[in-house]
Formats: sequence, C-alpha cells, structure tokens
Amino acid sequence: MKFFKESKLFCIFLLFVFLFPFVYGEDTIKIERDTYSEYESVQFWVYSEILLTPENVKLICNETKIDIGLLIFHLKNNTYFLSFELPELEESDCSIVISYKKRINATLKTFSFYKNFTIKNEEPYLCIKPSIVFVTEDTKTFAIKLSNKGLNKTEVKPKSNEDAIRPFRESLIIEPLSSLNVYFSVDVKNITVKETSVILNYGNKFYEIPVIIKKEEKEAPTCNDGIKNQGERGVDCGGPCEAIDDCCNNGVKDEGEEGVDCGGVCGPCEIVEKEFKLKFLMKNKSLSKRAPVNKIFIGEIKFKNDGEYPINQISIKLDGNLNEIVKIDKKTINVLQPYETTSLNIVVNEDKNAIPGKLYYGNLIVSSKEGRIEFPMSFLFTNVAEEVKNKTELVELNISKEKEVVIVNYTETKTPKEELREEKKKKILRTIVVVIILLVVFLVILFIRAKAKKPKLLKIEEYVEKIKK
Repeated sequence: MKFFKESKLFCIFLLFVFLFPFVYGEDTIKIERDTYSEYESVQFWVYSEILLTPENVKLICNETKIDIGLLIFHLKNNTYFLSFELPELEESDCSIVISYKKRINATLKTFSFYKNFTIKNEEPYLCIKPSIVFVTEDTKTFAIKLSNKGLNKTEVKPKSNEDAIRPFRESLIIEPLSSLNVYFSVDVKNITVKETSVILNYGNKFYEIPVIIKKEEKEAPTCNDGIKNQGERGVDCGGPCEAIDDCCNNGVKDEGEEGVDCGGVCGPCEIVEKEFKLKFLMKNKSLSKRAPVNKIFIGEIKFKNDGEYPINQISIKLDGNLNEIVKIDKKTINVLQPYETTSLNIVVNEDKNAIPGKLYYGNLIVSSKEGRIEFPMSFLFTNVAEEVKNKTELVELNISKEKEVVIVNYTETKTPKEELREEKKKKILRTIVVVIILLVVFLVILFIRAKAKKPKLLKIEEYVEKIKK
C-alpha cells in the first residue's frame, strides 16, 4: 500500500514536470527545413513572449557569428515570422539563437533558446522574395521573385494548399544566375484554409511561403482628408470642423462657389487662367500590340500634375471597345496636388477572352473639369495552335521605357510527357544512325575480304600445263 502511494505521487510529479512548460509557456523556434544551401532563404517561426528585434537574433555557424539581413514580421500576440538570405558559407552545422534579458527578483538574467540546422551545399541554389505574402480583399494577383544562384537550370513547380490561390503555370525553368517571377491569382473571399500557403518545389527541396490575409481598417474621417463628409459644410470645414470654419479658404471648390474659394458666399473670383498641366510620363504617345491570344499583358501607366494648382475630381475611363479586354484598378482620384505623380495598373486579356483577328482600340482618358488627356491603345490578337492555346504567356509592359519583359514564357517549356516523347524520338534516331554506321562498316569488311579471296587468273600456258599434270 505504501509502495502504491509512493508510486502514485511519483507519477503525479512526472506529470507536473511534463506539463509545466505548457502551462507557463515556452519560447520555441520552428524552422521550415532542416537543411539549406548557401545563398538560399531561411524561413522560421518564433513563438515568444518577448518583443522580438534583430538584436535578439543571431546566426552561429561553427561557433562563429554570421552577419545576416534579417526580416521580422510580428503577426499576432506572441507569433513572429522571420527570414534571411544565407551568405556564401562552407558546409557546416548552424544554430539560430534567440537571447533576451529579463529581470527576476531585482536581478537581470539572460535567457536564450535555439534551433539547429545544417548547411549542405548542393544544387539547386534558389532564394525567394518575399518569404511571406500579405493579401487584402482587393488583391487579385501576387508575385514571388525566384533567383537561381546556381550554375544549372532549375525547374520550379508552384502549387498551393488552397483552391482559391492558383499559379499561372504548373512549372517554369529558371536559367543559371538569373531571376524570374512566379505569378499567382487569388480570390481572397473564397479562401477556406486557415493556414494558407504556396509551395515551390525544386529539385529535392521546397519553400513553403505563408499567405496572410490582412484586414484593411478604414480610416475614420478627419478634417484634412480632402473629402466632404461627417456633416461638414464644405470640404474639411464647417460642421464638426469648427476650427476650420472658413470654407472660403480650404483650397476646394464647394458650398456653391463659382471657383476655388471664390464666388457665391466667398465673394467674386479673380479672373485667373489656370493652365491644365496633367501629362503622361511615357516616351511613346501610344501603345499598340499584336500578340497571340494566349498572352496576358500587365503594366503600369504613370501621370503627373505638372502645374502649380491642384487638380480635383479626376476620372479615369476607357473608350472604344477597350473595356472588353482591358481592366484598370482606378476609376477616380479625389485630388492630385501640384507636381504630384500617381499611377494605375492595367491588365489586358486577363480572362483570355480576346477574339483572334478583332482589333481592340480606343483611349485611356484621364479628365477633370479643368481638362483631359488621352492615351491611345490598340491590341490585335492572333490565333495559336490548339496545343498551346491553354498555355498562358504573361508579359509585363514597361511602357515608360518602351520595353517589354517576358516574365513567364510557356512556349519554350515542354510538359514532362512532351519531353519524354521528344527523348524517345531522339533515342530512335540515334539507334537508326548507329545501325546504318554498323551496316556500312560490315559491308566494307565484306568487300575487303571478298577482294582478298578473289581467284588469280592463270595464263593459257599455265592452264595447259596444269591439265597435263
């Protein structure tokens, strides 16, 4: 009985020891992989009650501190996501060490915890930017830059653990010592997986990149937001903005004014001719493209208020039949201050609904009450073979520099089945060539042997002598 009681107490003691860290919390590091190569991007999670800063984190390899460019993302409560790019290093055992100081009973003590991983330098070498992706409800696409630091071509196969996030293509080839963007489409409202991520498989390695949904908090209206709201008598004046009650001095045409801060209740306006100086920041005066129907164009168009006065209530629209295939991310701009530059993004043929042979043309019109500017655009799409029709080619338009960069070229990359079929054809061709060469060699040998065994012609005298014998 005594033994039983002692055994029971011992079991309770062991249970307490086991549960103690979970009850009081424990600082932990979770690393995405146990093995990395030099130049690659190391990703890890940290769960800690301390406020984490770069000064708390060290990389130790073979007992030597290594300088790193550390990125820290504080996600929630005690959860952090960190990443850094490895420099050129020899194969070694490394540790991520996190240390901090805490005062206990008037004594300042140092605490630390760590996680080990191994550097094993073997191809492929691939680093990523960014190592974590943040999206909002308005996000439609995002990109991850992949840099091949090795001397061999690297095939990358992107995918996601969420159906609402899809890569533009299932595989891509990155040339040695070069970079490439991999694009994903995202429907944030239909994301159902709690811990969403995209996975990049390459060689026998992988990256898992978290996708975090960031809720946008709408800013509360203020008396300097450039909008007539919250019961104001004019824009940012009157009503709750009593401190700025003079609506005739707020730089906005409101309250029945004939001009900005003049006319109506503000007295007569001076006749001042304001020059409209809104202009596009592009060398070309127009954009014209002819492309296969499997191409999607993305680009940025910049324009600037090059005048001395603000331009208010700017509207942006497309005319002609451009609306059928062109999408823009802005329709209005409240105000563009003097010498201020802004931009809008355009996507052409995003739904791949362009009709081959049909000319899409029109203008991108940026206008206000003071004037307007137009940027002519035209697109003509051509048909492609059936086998490449569903293979999208994404092209980035660098319009301001009269240059376009092919980001993902689907026409150059074959599927594994096509590569296997191509390899079989090559093997058959090599076999036929070898057989022909062997046959020619065999015939040459037969010819030489036949010539060597050809009977010698006898003279008539020798032949008669041979018969006599």
